[in-house]
Amino acid sequence: MFDFAGFTGESCSNIAVVGCVIEDEDNRELLTKLKHIRATTAVALVVVPSRKAIHKLIYQFDADELLATPAAPVEDTIEYYGRQPNIQAVNNELTTRVPELDHIKFVTAKQLIDDIVTPRVS
Repeated sequence: MFDFAGFTGESCSNIAVVGCVIEDEDNRELLTKLKHIRATTAVALVVVPSRKAIHKLIYQFDADELLATPAAPVEDTIEYYGRQPNIQAVNNELTTRVPELDHIKFVTAKQLIDDIVTPRVS
């Protein structure tokens, strides 16, 4: 896992985003880090390899009983979040269902790069 941060563009910058790029980290370590981020005013951006990795991570948080509230209204958490039409819908659903994670946004590495890099046209 490695971390990154983004700051506001003001003269007296404040931290706006704290991110974690993850692969197979320990869920307790990641959740502890996310709780520390919540103590700030920053959004926690969790960058994962794929959309399926987001579903698996939510499932693991839930299965390991690391969340105060259930992540899904059904037994199969992975299938429930897999039915969401896109990653934004997954983020919205998780925020609605699990208030303690309302400061987290999941994104895939590809989505992050696609959103911030504008291709050059020759």
